[in-house]
Amino acid sequence: MKERVPVLLPAFCAERHINPDGSFCLYWGEVENSKIASPAEAEAWWGKVLTFILRQRSASARRRWPGKGDARAHGSAAARFQALAESNAAALGPRFLDTLRDGRLRSKRRGANRLALLRDGRRLFTVLEDETRVMSLRQRCKCDDADNLRLPIASCGSHRRHLAELVINLAGWDRSERAFYDYLRSINQTCCGTMDDCPFAAAQKESA
Repeated sequence: MKERVPVLLPAFCAERHINPDGSFCLYWGEVENSKIASPAEAEAWWGKVLTFILRQRSASARRRWPGKGDARAHGSAAARFQALAESNAAALGPRFLDTLRDGRLRSKRRGANRLALLRDGRRLFTVLEDETRVMSLRQRCKCDDADNLRLPIASCGSHRRHLAELVINLAGWDRSERAFYDYLRSINQTCCGTMDDCPFAAAQKESA
């Protein structure tokens, strides 16, 4: 689905989930079924269209995409990494997942083989990338129940794996989104200028 002539909406805007061909990005293909084979599925589809249009109205007025917590990464590769990262975060607890969806977590490279997890800019722990392992397993776990259980990462169920994978998937997510914007520049796409803090606009300035 797309606007026949782009009058009310930009012809393209990744931040507003409008694809380069003008079509609307209504589904997260990595985890959502887009087939319509029943009245209930048709009703759900129209619900997504309505939500999309209402969010476009808000985005036009506020110059920011509403519902940041359920926003999806740009590009199929980045979206796959996002799905994996959210699965890791969910295993660590609902508050941990909310922290991820609020954009408060990111990975930062610290040498050729080390990735740190930052929360609000502060380092929580470091992962050895080639081993998919938290460097210091004796430190207290970072899950939602850490303060109650007081267990080290090594003894907190499967959390050692989820913490390590989370950091690596965050790095893949960031790397894939940067590749997505590189691709857009390579096909001469330009920022529509309707959104504040647009990462594509920032990427264009960096390459200028």
